[in-house]
Order: sequence, then structure tokens, then C-alpha cells
Amino acid sequence: DRILTRASVINDRYVANRQCAVEMNEKLQESLQYFQFIQDCDDLKEWLDMKTLQAQDDTYRDTANIHTKYLRHQAFQAEISSNKERLLALKRHAEQLREEHPQQIDFTVIDQRINELDDSWSKLEEITREKGERLFDANRSKLFQQSITNLDEFMLNIEKHLYAGEQTTAADSTDSQLLSTATTTTTTTLEPVENNLTATNLLLLKQTTIEEELLKRQQQVDELRVQAEKLKQLEPEKSEEIDTKRLQVEEKFSKLLLPLEQKKLRLEQQKHLHQYLRDIEDEQIWLSEKRHLLQSYSDLIFNNKQQTLMNIQLLKRKN
Repeated sequence: DRILTRASVINDRYVANRQCAVEMNEKLQESLQYFQFIQDCDDLKEWLDMKTLQAQDDTYRDTANIHTKYLRHQAFQAEISSNKERLLALKRHAEQLREEHPQQIDFTVIDQRINELDDSWSKLEEITREKGERLFDANRSKLFQQSITNLDEFMLNIEKHLYAGEQTTAADSTDSQLLSTATTTTTTTLEPVENNLTATNLLLLKQTTIEEELLKRQQQVDELRVQAEKLKQLEPEKSEEIDTKRLQVEEKFSKLLLPLEQKKLRLEQQKHLHQYLRDIEDEQIWLSEKRHLLQSYSDLIFNNKQQTLMNIQLLKRKN
């Protein structure tokens, strides 16, 4: 009886301790979720404060390179938009805590943190919008011209890539004439400069980089149309000139697509050719080595009178 009583007491204590451990684990999990939420709020608040300082930077007053500042500002706006999900995730986390632990957690602090983040986010978006207006609306004409110049330089570099080392019918033709000839004529004989597999692979790698950059520049071309519309509202007397410049850039940009695709196709064909020649060369080297080895065996067998049966069998196994 004493043993059973003792065992019963021990079992009761075990059950009680286990229940206490479970309750303690639940409280620790609640605390972990709460403090993780607070830490995430602190991290986002720190990020918002840093971005607010960046947005308040007044270097927009210097319009020496307004186009570069415009691209940076667009990237800044895109970064802010992409991080909006962090605020939404914290709001979802707060609602989850409210549903799962309605009694254990003080939601006054949570609501206060969310409201602070909402205010900081709204302030950042407002500062960013105002900076864009001050920086670009007041210098719309200069921005439009610098955007066109930047795109022209980019397209000129692509043309150099397309026609580097290739024969043309007129050595003194302009870049635009070269581009027009490439898109309308298919009988021109082009001499490739990529004369080995390594050089061809490097050109293909450059081609891939250019294609990726082309996608980014397409957004700039599309944005140019928006800039032109805003500029025409500010300077209606220059509407025709503005449209002419914009259309010239769009037409020149569109004409790059086909030659670039043709260049890629020719490089891939050139790569297959060089790879084929490289494989043939490797096979020839292998055959030459085996031929030399067979000749050595032949000399050992037929020209050496002192060969033994064992040596011949060893050579046979090697063969």
C-alpha cells in the first residue's frame, strides 16, 4: 500500500509538473511572438527614418545631371513601394496576436506601434512625392532633353556592338544609315570578328547583358512618352518639336530589336561552328596520340629480336 501510495503521489506530481511546463511553454511562445513583433516594428521604424532622411536630401537643387537624379528617384520610389509589404505583414501579425491571445497581451502598445508606422510611412510617401515635384516638374524641359541624350548614347553603344568588325557597303555611313541597312537588307556579307570559341562566348555573354539592359531601357522609352505629355502642357508652343524628338527615339529604339536578334542568332551559329571545329581538333589530337602509341608497340614487337613471350603478352594487355 505504501508503494502504491508513493507511486500515486509521484505520478500526481509528474502530471502537475508537466502541466506547468506546458503552460510555461505557451507563455514563452506568446512572449516570443510579442517581442518578435516589437523587434520587427523597431527594424521597420529604423528603415523608415533612414529613408526619410534620404528623401529630405536637397541635392535636387543642383540640376547639372537631372536625368541621373530622375532615375535614382524612380529607383527610390520603387524601393519604398516594394517594402510596403513589410508594413502590411506587421498589421497581419498584430491581428493574429489579437485573435490568438486576446487576454494575455496588452494591445495598447501594439496599436500604438502600428499607428506610428502608418504615420511614418505616410510622411515618407509625402516627402518623396513633393521632392519629385520640386526636382522634376520645375526642370521638365532639361530632364526631357537629358533623357533623350542618355538613350541616344545607349543606342549608339548597341550599334557599335552590332557592327563592330563587320563590312559595310559604305565606310563613311552614319549610324542611322547602318541601322536602316541592317533592317532592310539581307544580302550584305558580314565578316565576323569572333574567330574562336572563347571570343564568341564572350560576345554572347555581352549580348545577354545588352538584352537585359534593353529591357530596362524600354521602361525609359515608355517613360519618355509621359515626360513629353507633361512637357507639352508646360510648353504647348513646342508640342510639335517635342513629339518629333520622342518619335525619333522610339523609332530608332525599335529598329535595334531586329538587328540585335540577328546578331544573337549569328553568334549562336558561330559558336556551334567553332565548337564543331574544336571537337574535330580534339579528336585529331587523340588519334595522333594513339597512332604514336601503336607505332611504339609495333617497333617493340617487330624490331626487337629479344622480346619474350611475357613482354608481348603485357603489351597485348596494354593494347
